[in-house]
Amino acid sequence: MKVNIIISLLITLIIVIPLVSWAGKDVVDPIDKTFKECIDKDATTAGMANCAIQSMEAWDKELNLVYAKLMKRLDGKGKAALKKSQIQWLKYRDDEFEFIAAYYDGFEGTMYVPMRAEDEADLIKQRTIKLRSYLELLNMK
Repeated sequence: MKVNIIISLLITLIIVIPLVSWAGKDVVDPIDKTFKECIDKDATTAGMANCAIQSMEAWDKELNLVYAKLMKRLDGKGKAALKKSQIQWLKYRDDEFEFIAAYYDGFEGTMYVPMRAEDEADLIKQRTIKLRSYLELLNMK
């Protein structure tokens, strides 16, 4: 009897654990969803570039919101460190944008315009997601 219960439990775990870990992979950020829908509506080079620029603007707005929420949750040392880190990240972002522009300027063809805009948007997205993770951890306290 105990053996049957243990076997049943193991079989259940073998089935459930992969399903639970798989379920989280379909989570798509609303900004990314809007970007995809935008491109689905206008897949021209100009359309894709405009969609990427809109995505970058949305990620930048979200970054500012998350940063402000995080600053409100931190105190003294943490707040000062985040501010310093954000100032340095902004310098990094600007330098990276300069590199991205120089890099894509070396290519001929219009398809590189949306690629450049997507790379710039992705840079802001990555920072936003990182700050979100810090805020989520604080919210679990």
